[in-house]
Amino acid sequence: EHSPHSSAHSESRVLNPCVRMLVHGVAIAIVVAGVVCAITGFVLMVIQSVLSLQDHWQVYQLGAQNVASAVQKLVLHATGSIPKEVTEEISQNALLKAEELLSAIVAEIVGNTWRTVLEFLMMALYIAFWLSTPMPVG
Repeated sequence: EHSPHSSAHSESRVLNPCVRMLVHGVAIAIVVAGVVCAITGFVLMVIQSVLSLQDHWQVYQLGAQNVASAVQKLVLHATGSIPKEVTEEISQNALLKAEELLSAIVAEIVGNTWRTVLEFLMMALYIAFWLSTPMPVG
């Protein structure tokens, strides 16, 4: 004989695969959304850094000039006397090299950002497929 309790239990078994599939799909969506949010945050952080660097470029140049003048004073103090033209030429060359180096670093970071974004997207795709049909562990 069937009791009302056993029929309710068998109905939950019938609904259980549907509910399980729905919960599994929601879990996959949450994980993929988390990875996409991490990618977006990383990209926005890099873009914000580059824009901030461009907006405050004069401050960086002033800092480089301050460092160059401090080095000039140190060299002058250590060696005695060096012609002012020589020290100014050295500081100008150092500023130009620093500018070129910083420009190259920014270009490299921006170039690698897109590669990193692609790697994160591939990882999100891999996670979605892995969570959809996990491989047997045992």
